[in-house]
Amino acid sequence: MDTIHVMIKSFDPITSAGLVNYLQPHAGIQILTRTDLIPAVVVLALDRITAVRLHKLTGGPEDAVPIRQIPAVLVVDEVNHEELLIAIDAGVVGVLPRAVVTADRLQQAVVVAASGGAVMPNGLLGGLLKHFERLNREVLIPNGLSGLGFTVREIEVLRLMADGLDTAEIAHRMAYSERTIKGIVSSAAKRLNLRNRTHAVAYACRAGVI
Repeated sequence: MDTIHVMIKSFDPITSAGLVNYLQPHAGIQILTRTDLIPAVVVLALDRITAVRLHKLTGGPEDAVPIRQIPAVLVVDEVNHEELLIAIDAGVVGVLPRAVVTADRLQQAVVVAASGGAVMPNGLLGGLLKHFERLNREVLIPNGLSGLGFTVREIEVLRLMADGLDTAEIAHRMAYSERTIKGIVSSAAKRLNLRNRTHAVAYACRAGVI
């Protein structure tokens, strides 16, 4: 396994020191102390989640690293599903209630985050899923969108790309022109801030829509 470089950010230096002590024994994890180096995962610590406090931890003018673009694991005292949505919007892929954090759990959450996975409290997932089901039913489906902003047509194109088809083959399969296929991909990439077709396919795979 490649070394996972981790940055720890907290308002409390004692908490930061404790998180370092939890993570350092893992042979595959290295703690970064310089803010000009780019970590694979950032570990954040808060008492309660608010957009303002997360913004302060996930980047500012003093940081050279765009933390919001890096998978984050959040250690927090309390969290409800509304706060969980705020955390997810800020780039958090793992949430651990402070009361149940152990070295093993924190290390595993970092490894999962580095591999593109997510770790969320089981007790909150039901409420979160209900929220997304309601959003999907009342807002997205009536507008022809999926839960992550892809249209049905975009998802089909991305599935074919993931299967290895090139633009001409996809156009033939879907009975569209090559120009139309390129436009579909370009529109999705621009709307979701994706760099290219490879990034779009990877994003869709990671999100579980293809």
